[in-house]
Amino acid sequence: GLVELNLQAPRLALRPERNRINAVVALQAQGAALRRTYDGTLDLDFALRYEPSDHTVRAYELQVHALQFDGLPAQAAQLLSGLAPQLAQQALREVVLHQFQPKDLALADSLGLQPGRMTVTERGLVVELVSKQP
Repeated sequence: GLVELNLQAPRLALRPERNRINAVVALQAQGAALRRTYDGTLDLDFALRYEPSDHTVRAYELQVHALQFDGLPAQAAQLLSGLAPQLAQQALREVVLHQFQPKDLALADSLGLQPGRMTVTERGLVVELVSKQP
């Protein structure tokens, strides 16, 4: 309850050389620990995986590159730049990005297949279909 973060829709970029997706997110921080609202940005990248138990696509291995706030006092900004990436990575170990509905996977399911490895390419995302494990 000390700080509330409101995140906006991210700007995404493909990073095929690392098989990752980069996201830059505009955000606002406010709350009891702050005297006013601060605008900022979060720059991170992540890998993707499919979780068969709940049919979700998840971001994992999140790496925070920067968390910055405009107008934050110098001492607080320095502390934040040192601690925030580690704290954000701990808090965001894995994030559900999408959950497939049964109809979305019906054809693959009827063939005994499910999404497998997800590869980031220059043209987009390639999703392998693999045999379901019994």
